[in-house]
Amino acid sequence: MHLSRRIWIWVKTTYFRITISKITTCFFLFSFLHCFIHSIVQSVLFSFDTNANTRASDIVKEAQIPNEVAWLVRHNDNFTLSLCKDVPVQKSNEASCKLIFQSGMGPISVPTGFRRRDDETAASVTDVGIRTVTRINPEVNSSAAAGINFSSASVNGGSTVFLSEQCTRVLVYANQVLNNSKREELALIGSEFWLLGISIFAIMYDSIPHLLAGFFMRILSTGWSAYSIWRTLDIHNRFQGLITNGACKVDLFPGYSHDRFSVQIVDLVLNVVALLLSCYLVWKLVRTYATCMFRRVGAPLHLIKIYRFFLGVFICLQMSVYLLVASTSLWIDQLVNGPLVKISAHNNIYLGSFSVVIIALLPWIASGWFAVRREMRRTMLVFLCTGALYVAGWGLMYYSQVFRWTWTQWPFFASLYVAAHFVQLASVVLGVYCRRNFHRGFAQYLYADSNLERIDFEPEVFPHDANGDIEKQTFEIDFKVALDADDASDKSHEGRVTKSGRPGA
Repeated sequence: MHLSRRIWIWVKTTYFRITISKITTCFFLFSFLHCFIHSIVQSVLFSFDTNANTRASDIVKEAQIPNEVAWLVRHNDNFTLSLCKDVPVQKSNEASCKLIFQSGMGPISVPTGFRRRDDETAASVTDVGIRTVTRINPEVNSSAAAGINFSSASVNGGSTVFLSEQCTRVLVYANQVLNNSKREELALIGSEFWLLGISIFAIMYDSIPHLLAGFFMRILSTGWSAYSIWRTLDIHNRFQGLITNGACKVDLFPGYSHDRFSVQIVDLVLNVVALLLSCYLVWKLVRTYATCMFRRVGAPLHLIKIYRFFLGVFICLQMSVYLLVASTSLWIDQLVNGPLVKISAHNNIYLGSFSVVIIALLPWIASGWFAVRREMRRTMLVFLCTGALYVAGWGLMYYSQVFRWTWTQWPFFASLYVAAHFVQLASVVLGVYCRRNFHRGFAQYLYADSNLERIDFEPEVFPHDANGDIEKQTFEIDFKVALDADDASDKSHEGRVTKSGRPGA
């Protein structure tokens, strides 16, 4: 009963905070609707990637092709594709690569060690939905070429097509590209729910850092939506050169690029509109929250300047939650499920270290929050040292060959990683500035503001311009620090006591 009562109180409080003004209500509805609609759009893109990836994966699996690292070198419209047993980031590693396809050349024989396992049994048939994949022995085919027969209702009018051994190996590259696309969509869907969560938190606690962190993340999301449209067209050109007009001579993914491009246009328009609406709503809320805060307890200009750096630290910390978790999860997934699983010699070290990063993330953010707000020297030292270790550790990852390969071959992962590294570095730099400004009245100012807010103290008790509007006030309000006012009052009181011999005279 006690728990249910607390939940009911929390629900009523949340409803009150959301509906306290038209701006907060509009901001909540905007955040919720955008999360819902954008998640549907991303889910549609995920379904496109899943269907295409399943087709490529079925063919690769049926042909029993080892999961090697696909290395594509491109010069204009000329493609050179190799399969490697090691990441070709150094010249010495390129010896492990064997040429699979090159534009303008005929069929390339598969080298020893890169062939599919010999099938000693009779031909077998696998039915998966509308896809039918038939594995045959080389001698069964009339052209004496190794490969598989493939049929699908959406490919080549439903007719059975023969996919050569070279074609099936080219599909290893397509399979890896499509796998990464699926991971991207899942990460973007997760970002929408994270944005909704921090938006609700911002309304509940009048939190300016959460508002601004969400706004900056929308900027990143919109930028990625614009880039991904170009990338879809580029992937289409690569698939055309490698598969449709290359090794396979048939379009194995009909409609994939067109359908994805059409939905991505909708995705970009949705993100641009959301960014514009968010710009207006966040601006209104930030001005309202900041003005109310500075009117409860007056702040001189030097505290307002410190407050801006204080906001910068917390904005970076909030963005770190998503950026670090997403980039780390994508990297771990590559190590566990990607072609690097058999190549990397330090998988256990990577998995252990990045698991520690995820576990220590929330305590690190909490230590920064309390250290800055309460001017806790030792806690601040722990926060800065931990942040410096994060920055140094992520920088050292560039020495890893498998990491550099993933970073250069996967733009989405590289973008997340750079953004995460930047906000971590920024949080440490801004934290150093905040540490240098300890004991200048900022902690006392936040303490006074928190107490007045807790008792629902109205700023109208202070003298103010009756013709002014709360949303038209600026941050530079000429008030004295509350503690200075108290000291002046005490001195005046002591003077009156001395003069009259009794208080209040």
